[in-house]
Amino acid sequence: MRLKQNNGAWAWINTGLVEKDGALRPKLVKAPLAFTAGGKSEPFAQLSTAEGQSLALSWPTPLPRPQVSANRATYDLGDGAQLVVSAMAAGFRYEIVLQRRPAKPLDLTLPVQMKGASPSEQREELVDAQGRTILHASTPRLHIKPGQRTATKSAPSAFKSEQSGDNLRVALDGAKLDTAAFPVTISGSVAMPASADVDVSDEGGAGDPSSPLLMAGGIFGIRNRVLLRFDTMALTGQRIIDAKLSVVNTDGPGCGEVGDGIQVRRTTSRWDPYNLTWANKPATTTEGATIVTQSHASDCGRGTLDWPVKEIAAAWASGSPNYGLTLQEPNEANTSDNFRELASTEYGDPGTEVPKLTVVTQPVPAPQVLYPAGPDGVEVFTAPADWKLDGLPVSSENVHALNGADDRAQTNATTLAPPYFDPASGQVVAPATLAGKGTASQVLSGIALDNGDADETLATGFENEDSPAARTAAVAAAETPYSITPRYAEVANSYQALNTITDQVLDLDETIPAGTALFATHIWPERNLVVVQSTDASAGLRKALADRYGTYNVAIWLRSESDRPRLDVGTTSSASTSAADSRQNDTGKLNGGSTFSSLNPDGTRGGCTTGFAMGTAADHLMASAGHCVAPGGTPSAGVLEWTNWVAGQGTIKLPNQPTYYGDVSLIQTVLGRVTSPTIFIGPRDSTVKEWVGGRFSIPAKEKDQYCVGGASPNTKVLSNGQICGFKVTDIGVKLEASDSTTRWVQVGKKSGRCTIGGDSGAPVYTFRKGDGFVVAKGIHHGSNNVEGKPSVSTCENFFTDIHDVMKAVGKDVYKK
Repeated sequence: MRLKQNNGAWAWINTGLVEKDGALRPKLVKAPLAFTAGGKSEPFAQLSTAEGQSLALSWPTPLPRPQVSANRATYDLGDGAQLVVSAMAAGFRYEIVLQRRPAKPLDLTLPVQMKGASPSEQREELVDAQGRTILHASTPRLHIKPGQRTATKSAPSAFKSEQSGDNLRVALDGAKLDTAAFPVTISGSVAMPASADVDVSDEGGAGDPSSPLLMAGGIFGIRNRVLLRFDTMALTGQRIIDAKLSVVNTDGPGCGEVGDGIQVRRTTSRWDPYNLTWANKPATTTEGATIVTQSHASDCGRGTLDWPVKEIAAAWASGSPNYGLTLQEPNEANTSDNFRELASTEYGDPGTEVPKLTVVTQPVPAPQVLYPAGPDGVEVFTAPADWKLDGLPVSSENVHALNGADDRAQTNATTLAPPYFDPASGQVVAPATLAGKGTASQVLSGIALDNGDADETLATGFENEDSPAARTAAVAAAETPYSITPRYAEVANSYQALNTITDQVLDLDETIPAGTALFATHIWPERNLVVVQSTDASAGLRKALADRYGTYNVAIWLRSESDRPRLDVGTTSSASTSAADSRQNDTGKLNGGSTFSSLNPDGTRGGCTTGFAMGTAADHLMASAGHCVAPGGTPSAGVLEWTNWVAGQGTIKLPNQPTYYGDVSLIQTVLGRVTSPTIFIGPRDSTVKEWVGGRFSIPAKEKDQYCVGGASPNTKVLSNGQICGFKVTDIGVKLEASDSTTRWVQVGKKSGRCTIGGDSGAPVYTFRKGDGFVVAKGIHHGSNNVEGKPSVSTCENFFTDIHDVMKAVGKDVYKK
C-alpha cells in the first residue's frame, strides 16, 4: 500500500517504529500515531485524524520503556504479562498477553480520552459532530488459540469488557480457565474506516475485527469462515484481464497440497465486522468460486496463497454489489482438519503483506480515425461502445473545482471554453481563447461535498417508515475545502461557438446530405470540438459539415443503427399480483421507483416509473419522465400538472422558462394521497425503501457513478429493478429518438444489466456514506437497449440532470 506525501510524491507505507520527539512513531502511515516511550504518566497510544479528532488510551500506571521490534512495542508488566501495541497502516492494535494464569483476577480500568469524537449507539465506532464515522474502536476480546479452545468452556463467563464514560474496563477471572488455555490474549484496536477482514466460527461468539490472525476451514470439529472486503469502486466499467486474492498463510494442517483446500466465494449480502456471528453470517455464491489446496504449516514457514478471482472482479466491474469475499471449506460437512491460519490487515508486520486484491485491467481502445479532417471534409472516427467507460474516479475537490470552472465558462461564454479534468496531470484544465486567459486562470475555491457512491451496500433500507429500521438518523455529507488553480489552455472555439453547433446540427435534417443519419451531438472538451454521432459518414456529409461549421470544429463518430437510443416506455400489464406497497404495487404513500401507467388522449397506454417527490409533503408532487405521459394524458399516480416533452417534437420550453430542461413531467397526487421522501431500492418486486437524503450538490460530470431504479411493469421482459455501476461519459447531449429531439441529457454506460421499456422516469441516484441515504442525481430518459434485453454488452443510458429537473419544477427534491 502506498501513500501520497505532502510533497506530492508516493511512498510505501512503513509501520516500523522509530523514536521521535519523545515518543515512538511509525515511519509512514495514514494518520498521526504515537506510542509512549515509557516512564511517564501519558497515554500509551494516541491516534489522530486529518480533521483534528483523536482518541488516546492510557494505562493505570506509568509503563516501563518498551522493547521495540518492527511495528511492535512490548511493555513488560511483570508476572508473565505484557502490553503489546502494534502500529497499523490506519490505526493501532493493543494486546494484553498473559503467559500464565494470574494469581488473582485481573481487573483493569483504562482511561479513554476523546477529542471531537463520541461513541456511536449502533456499533463499535466513533462519530464526529455530524454523525459521520471517523474511527472504529473494537471492544476488547479474549483470544484462546484454536488448539486450546477445547480446554475450557468457561471463557465467556471468565472475561468481561465494557466502556463506561471515559473509562474502558477489562476483567478476567483466570480461575475459570483451565491452565492449558494459557497463554491467552486480550486485544482491541482503533483504526480509521478501511477495508475490513474478520473471521467467525460456529462455536459461538462474535468475530473480532482487531485480530491479527484469521482462521478459515475446519479445525477440531469447529467450522471457520474468513470475510474480506476491499474498496473496488475504481473497477467500475473496467475490462478485467486477470485478478487474484493474496493472503499470507501462517499455519495449516501440513505443507504442500493438503486436503480439500479453501474456497473463495463472492459474498452476496450485508455483514458488519463489528457484529458478526455464525448465525448472521452473510450469504455467498459459488459463481466464480475457486479453490487453493496449498498449505503452509508453522514448521515449513509462512507463504502466500493466491486465489484466482477474475470472474468475481468482472462481476463487480459490471455493477454487481461488492459485499466482499468469503474464504471457507468447499464442503463444510467435512470433519477432518482442513484449516488455514491467515494474516489479517492487523497483523502489522512490515515484512508480511496484508490481504491484497490485485486486478489487471485492459484500457478501452482509443478512437480510431477513418478519415482525417482536411479539404474533403471533417474528421470521421470510430470508437468502442464502451469508450470512456474505463475512466477512473476523480476526487470530490477536483469535481467541484471543475464545476466551478464550468460555471465560469458559461458566464464568460464568448471567451472561455468547456473545461475538463486531465487524469495524466491530475489537473483541472480551463481552455479559453487568448482574450479569456486571465479569467480562465483564476483560482477555483469552495467547499466540496461528498455526493456518495453507486455502492448499494451502503443502504440498509426498510419496509415501513415507522419501523425501527427506518429510524436511521441523517448524517450530513462530508465537506472538504478546496483551492485549485486550473491549467490554462489556449483554444479557438468558445463555449458559445461550440454550443451553437451542438444545438443546430440535428435540426439540419434534409438541408444537408444524410442529415437524417445524425442522432446525437455533444462537446468534446479535450479537443475543443463538437462530436456528431451518425450512421453515415459519406463524403457529402463530411463536406457539408466542414463548409457550414469549419473543417476542424466538428468530428463524426460513425456508429451503427443499433446504437440509436430508444425511449423506455413500457406496456401496461394486468392488475398487479405483487405484494402491497412494493415497486409493482405502490399502495401507500407514493414513492419514487414504483411503476405507474398512463392513458393518453389518443387511447394508447404506457407504463413508466416514478422518479423523485418534489417540494414538501404538502405539495403532493412527483417527477418522472416527460415522454411517459402525453399532454392531456392521465397517469395512474395522480393528475398530470405538465410535461415538457411532446411526441414528434421532443423537449419543449415551458412558459417563462429560458431554455430546455431535458425530459420531465410533474404529477400531483389526488384523493388525499401524499408523496414520500423515499424511493424503492433493490430488485423489480422489492418492498424495501430508502430515505432520500438530498440531491447532488453540482450537476453531473464525466466519470460520476450512479444507479437507476427502474420498475417496468413489462412481464415479458422483466425489469432488473435497481442497477448500479453506471458511469457518466458525456454531458450536455442533444439526442434524437423516436422522431423526437431531447435537449439536454447526460449519458452514462455500463456492461451487463440494462434498463428496459417501462423504466423511463426512474430515479437516478447514489448512496450517501454515513447513513446510506439516497442522493438524487436525475430522472431516467432512455437507453440504447433497442431489443429490450435485460443484459447487453454495453448499456448506454440517458438521464435528465436533477438540477434541470429542479429548474423545470421550481422546487427542490423532497428529502427526509
